[in-house]
Amino acid sequence: MDGTSRLFDEFIDKLDYNESFAIVLPQCGDQSYTSLAAFVSRQLPKTDCIVLAESFSGGIALKLLENHSNIKAVIFAASFLSCPRPFLVNIAKYLPLSKIAMWPVSKVFLKLFMWGNNASDEQLSLFKRVMDDVQPDTLRKRLAALAHLDGLKSRSDIPALCLVAKNDKLVPSQKSNEFRQVFSNIQVVGLSGPHFLLQTNAEGAARVIQEFINKLPE
Repeated sequence: MDGTSRLFDEFIDKLDYNESFAIVLPQCGDQSYTSLAAFVSRQLPKTDCIVLAESFSGGIALKLLENHSNIKAVIFAASFLSCPRPFLVNIAKYLPLSKIAMWPVSKVFLKLFMWGNNASDEQLSLFKRVMDDVQPDTLRKRLAALAHLDGLKSRSDIPALCLVAKNDKLVPSQKSNEFRQVFSNIQVVGLSGPHFLLQTNAEGAARVIQEFINKLPE
């Protein structure tokens, strides 16, 4: 949701894919899925590529597939194709989300819903610094986009991988069924970890992703 890419360094280091890079989302202006997909589209290479979308970015990846024939596969991590918890999202729109990480009870909240009980102080500290740099208005706009996300009308036969965080408190496990509805050629894999799966189980996620990539047709 922060869109800064600053939480992915360890995961990218674990991934044995030399040309991997993260795309930073714009931190102001229109935050609709259509607008964000157009922005990301301009950053993608013209040659064949694989798109990995985490959490909120699942809707961006779905939009990209509409206009990019050079995307040879797509990977989703702890993601969704429709609003995962409408009630919580509607409440969150009115909360100072960028400041929640600074609340006295923030460590309990972050571990319970995002990072898991084994989160290190370093991870939580980094997250707090990242969120402090995100404009509250940007988060509100992204939550509004998330609330209206409906990707279930799409259909694709592109190779796809869906990583499900087994201990995810934000995205219900049933959301993986949405990916099966949309993608006819999909592999769904459950991994131990909370919603921040790529950060807390970077090695496990990288291993599954690498196996998926190795099996893709040339």
